[in-house]
Amino acid sequence: MTAPPSLRRTSLVNNPHDVAISGICVAQLQVYLREHEQAEALAVRALELSEKHQFPPEAALSRCVLGRAQAELGRATEGIALIRQGIPGSLENRGAPRHPNSHRVWLLKIPKVR
Repeated sequence: MTAPPSLRRTSLVNNPHDVAISGICVAQLQVYLREHEQAEALAVRALELSEKHQFPPEAALSRCVLGRAQAELGRATEGIALIRQGIPGSLENRGAPRHPNSHRVWLLKIPKVR
């Protein structure tokens, strides 16, 4: 994942936690903007980074965002599984943004996706 230009000038790109959180936030924004391919790519990278550095809440959030992106791309079964896997872990909070209710709402909306 390449950091946006605004982040390249800061020390955030050297901190894996900040890079993971940034990736999750940008991926979630891209889901809302209906840029699902980009959201999927960022969420995959954030998930890989979170797992590598053992950031469980961030990995859980990455799964939720990745699941929504995949569902929007027509892979609802995979997406639902990822969101369901991510919701319990997203309830933990050690500095990660928490949005468990939005993830539950996403589950309700998935049958309406393509």
